[in-house]
Amino acid sequence: MKKIFFLILTVLSFPFLCQIIVEEIGVSGDQIEKASDLFRNYKFEKVVDILTPLISNFQNQEKEGRLQERDEHFFKKALELRAISYFNLGKESLSKEDFIALIKLDSNYILESTSSTKIARFFNSIRESLCGVLNLDVSPQECAVTIDGKDFTSKYTIYLLEGIHILKVEMMGYEPFSKEINISSGTTVSQNVKLKPNSRKVYFFIKPQGAKLFINGKFSGSADSKASAKAEWVQYLTTGGFNPSDFFVVESLYLPPGTHKIEITSPCHSSRIFSLPISLDLENNRPGYIKPIELAKETLALKIASYPSNASVEIDGNKVGRTPLKLENFCSGEHYFKIFKENQGEFRKKIEFKGIAEYTLEARLRPTLLWIGTAYDQEIPRETVALLSDSLKKGLSSIEAFNITFSEEANPLLPDLFYTKGVSEQEKIKNVSELCKKYGCEGALVAKCALEGEKQIVSLRLYIPEIEGCDEITSLLIDATDAN
Repeated sequence: MKKIFFLILTVLSFPFLCQIIVEEIGVSGDQIEKASDLFRNYKFEKVVDILTPLISNFQNQEKEGRLQERDEHFFKKALELRAISYFNLGKESLSKEDFIALIKLDSNYILESTSSTKIARFFNSIRESLCGVLNLDVSPQECAVTIDGKDFTSKYTIYLLEGIHILKVEMMGYEPFSKEINISSGTTVSQNVKLKPNSRKVYFFIKPQGAKLFINGKFSGSADSKASAKAEWVQYLTTGGFNPSDFFVVESLYLPPGTHKIEITSPCHSSRIFSLPISLDLENNRPGYIKPIELAKETLALKIASYPSNASVEIDGNKVGRTPLKLENFCSGEHYFKIFKENQGEFRKKIEFKGIAEYTLEARLRPTLLWIGTAYDQEIPRETVALLSDSLKKGLSSIEAFNITFSEEANPLLPDLFYTKGVSEQEKIKNVSELCKKYGCEGALVAKCALEGEKQIVSLRLYIPEIEGCDEITSLLIDATDAN
């Protein structure tokens, strides 16, 4: 109860804490602005008076690990203003303390509040006593550079506090570089980093729009970007005699060296499958442009018949007519068929059409049964029930005499209803009728695993709407190890 009460208090107080943080940031900004106005008017003692409690608060946040990025910005600005104010007041020892704190917070800090060369020399002499310099030369220049997790991408002459630092240089398409850099104060360390390519950026130019690209059997993207969107794409296509407006691009793919299996597919079009050798440009790692690929239009004449006939036909969820049915210029590719007739049954199948001019689909309608689930005695191990349920699902799905659909009801005790002695047959049939109406089925299956003496018995029952009673089969559950 105490834990629950504490949790409630924590949740209720969270918005209040957020408000405090926002207010503290606002107060910090106001105090910095006020101190800056006094600083510009040479009122250095008042600057010190305003900033001292603010700096003390920031120092406490830093010790407690609560110093946020915006707080750190104000902290550095406050230290700079107070350090220069101390210097102008003739208190160089106090100025030095603030400059040391500032450099430890940001060794590459640039003074913004003074143009005094004397103060700049004083600040730089303190930095040189604490820091060394890392001169960094990286290739490619677009690399991401971090030192001790901090971003230095746009700066390659870097002041670092004395000690060991972790340098990391990374870029997509290259082997990452990582190294410990030992820095001594007052010294300069030079480090050249040239990343080694490990993959190549490749652009695919494809028609039609939306075509899907598979590389080595894995989906890698769709041709969605217009080839006319970038100047380098336009130049490549026009140089080859192609119209950029006709093509779409799959971009930002990095492929390692070697031969890759490429497959490009699109509905109503023939697929293209080919092997693509990739080699690295070790010097410049320039991107590779794949010669534009235009998929040929592909359709077929599709005939659909059913037994019994005059059944409704849905393709990919869309109603298209009743059997017998003939569809000219039907798109090739993968499609899902559902053919059904009330009180007769249905046919469901996913079919892929590729490289054929005509096809006749003969659908024999089958009843659909709903799998409700498995009830079990409490003495039966849960692992046994799970294995039995999976086995029954797989077995029932493989029987061609009927279609099987699976219940998505939230009630975990629903299967028990059909094995509970106190539940009347009328109540069971009522539930079956409602479920079949909901799931569009002609019957329902439910199982139970029960303990009779030392034997585990499996029962499977079939219920039909509007018909009292059920068909039932029972079997002895045999452990897989015993069966061997």
